[in-house]
Amino acid sequence: MRTARHILLAVLLAVPSLLHAQERAGIGVEWGMGYLPAYDHSEIFLSDARYRIDREGWKGSQHVNGFVTFAFEYDISERQTLSLTLGKRGVGTGDRIYPLGLRYARYHRSHAADTGWFFAEAGVGYNRDARVHSAAQGLAGYGWRYRLGGHSFVDAGVRLTAVWYRPDIIDPDTETPVPKQFIYKNQRLDTFLEFFLAIRLR
Repeated sequence: MRTARHILLAVLLAVPSLLHAQERAGIGVEWGMGYLPAYDHSEIFLSDARYRIDREGWKGSQHVNGFVTFAFEYDISERQTLSLTLGKRGVGTGDRIYPLGLRYARYHRSHAADTGWFFAEAGVGYNRDARVHSAAQGLAGYGWRYRLGGHSFVDAGVRLTAVWYRPDIIDPDTETPVPKQFIYKNQRLDTFLEFFLAIRLR
């Protein structure tokens, strides 16, 4: 009986803190499109015919990729928010990854007002079934928040995103992926200019 009373007392004492935390918490959904003007790649490998191939440097690109992100947000102050983000995005010329990141946002006025805000995010990505099996992602951007009323908001803005990964290398002789033991160096950096629109609820 004493244990039950202690548990009940602990729950009652925790309720104000839980309610306060709920006031600080929110969710969001973010959509956008990104333009890939250039990427940097470095590939050194042996082909199936056992001759060495070196390919590296910056290359121009005209590819467009989309993304969607779900965010679980927590206000650490009136002007600052931390978010855990999970989403899906395109990289390269048709590959997909699922990034998981941590975002920091700071608002000029308040997260609950019509205001400008800037943010930075870092995270990792994966896709077990695609040419891109793992990746690292970093981004920074600026947006403007419009309060729709109550606890709902619309955000719009622009961001710069960099995605670093090791895609499969396709052998020019066999048109199949090069085995790992024949790859000496493999890395690619995609740089995106992206525009986004988001709905957030608090």
